Amino acid sequence: MTFLKRLFGSTGEASPLGNLRPIEIREALYAVVNAHLEPHGFVRKKTPDTWFRERCDGFLDVVNITTILPENKGPVIANAHVGIHCTELERIKAKIASRRYAVNYPTFTKYVGYIMPQAAFIKWMFPRNKFAEDVATELAATVVKYGLPWFEQFSGMESLKKGITDFGIKQGSFISLAILEDLLSHKDVAIAILDEGISQLMTEKKVDENLVSLAQKLKDFLTN
Repeated sequence: MTFLKRLFGSTGEASPLGNLRPIEIREALYAVVNAHLEPHGFVRKKTPDTWFRERCDGFLDVVNITTILPENKGPVIANAHVGIHCTELERIKAKIASRRYAVNYPTFTKYVGYIMPQAAFIKWMFPRNKFAEDVATELAATVVKYGLPWFEQFSGMESLKKGITDFGIKQGSFISLAILEDLLSHKDVAIAILDEGISQLMTEKKVDENLVSLAQKLKDFLTN
């Protein structure tokens, strides 16, 4: 018996007592996505909404499915992200930030819709009266069709630089770029990136003190 049949019965219909619970829809969606990603080497680690694929170059390919669970009887909304996690870079970042290293911090991510030809934000809607397995299958197939080729463009540290620049969180991406340049043995370039980043942060109306502190800690780490 399939996961969906065990969860909902033979038809996938809601029970006579009411609509499917949002958490049931989410779990069924994850089961469909997992069935599509596992053949390509992806596994889930700790977090049920995120899949990882280890590579020999120290990178992890990351797929994340986020869901909005409504408080009322509205539909469950899902969207998909793809990303790259650089183990060496993220370990340094975790050390500087005084937090435990975790694989669920991608170095950069992108909404799947924006790497598709239409380059637009796409969300998948799941009504509450019946699990829309066709919608879940479309979402999973879209991740495979567009996400797998997207991962292939990132191989080696130099390509990671383009990924951080194009897809990283703009305000804090200079932190990742500085670490990357240091890993490439470009310490002077790394320091210059940090100095410029700190200067730009200090000109903002509302200064992000945490980010400034993190950049300064990284600079001290690189120069000592």
